[in-house]
Amino acid sequence: MTFKKEKRQKEVFLLVYTILFSVSAGAMLWYFSAAGKQMVWKGDGLSQHYLALCYYARWGKAVLGSLLSGRPAFPTFNMHMGFGSDLFTTLQYYVIGDPFSLPAVFVPQRYMLEFHDAMIVLRMYLAGLSFDGYCRTMGRRDLTGNLCGALVYVFSTFALFGMRHPYFLNAMIWFPLLLTGAERILRGSKGRLFTIAVFLSCISNFYFFYMLVLMTVVYVVWRACRIFLQYTKGVKVLLLLAGKFLARGVLGSAMGACFLLPILIRFVGDPRAAGETVYGKLYSLSYYAKLPEAF
Repeated sequence: MTFKKEKRQKEVFLLVYTILFSVSAGAMLWYFSAAGKQMVWKGDGLSQHYLALCYYARWGKAVLGSLLSGRPAFPTFNMHMGFGSDLFTTLQYYVIGDPFSLPAVFVPQRYMLEFHDAMIVLRMYLAGLSFDGYCRTMGRRDLTGNLCGALVYVFSTFALFGMRHPYFLNAMIWFPLLLTGAERILRGSKGRLFTIAVFLSCISNFYFFYMLVLMTVVYVVWRACRIFLQYTKGVKVLLLLAGKFLARGVLGSAMGACFLLPILIRFVGDPRAAGETVYGKLYSLSYYAKLPEAF
């Protein structure tokens, strides 16, 4: 396929996808508006996510103000969080490191609810583009197929549930990027995209980071075995690829270590980590009774 034709296909997809997404998202937002609701969950959304976003915005404005005034100040501890907490490790799970929370520093407090909702929609929109990028990397360039796949992906149950936990939606963007970067390495690329995807996953949310790593490792092992074990020198190629993936993964993690290491240190020192939790080998009977319906 020529470069111009591929570029044209991308432009057509972007246009049609944007229209269909806007219609779908508009219908979704209309439902909230008609019910007189915002996209803030009464549970964790109100008590944690939204409050963390508001605090982060005020904190960022104070820091910027101190820089502009020539008296830089970076508060790192707050006695009003619990019985006193480190701001970075407390807010890193929510807003610190999240690229979509950064613009909140420039948003007036009275518009924070609208900003919160807009970032949820933006995350969903970008997840669809990330999905299409992976499809194209795998040679799937059919307009109808990619559009259907992208819309199903961004309006899936997980995505809609992600409105209650907006930061869960970030993983829907980073995972296709990780797979796209992995495929490029398997095809001889230097791996810059993979490193960037690892970095973004690392700084966004440590909880999803380790799950994304596990899923990516499983994917890469499966794909590499399918591609290279059929050749005589497949084992040697696999070892070289493993080294390349390891190097790129370590580089991306090192770039985000300033976000990841404080969290890991905090976890090691958390008194709750010393407690024992007993897990049964099987779920309760009610779980298995509901499994067919859930499936």
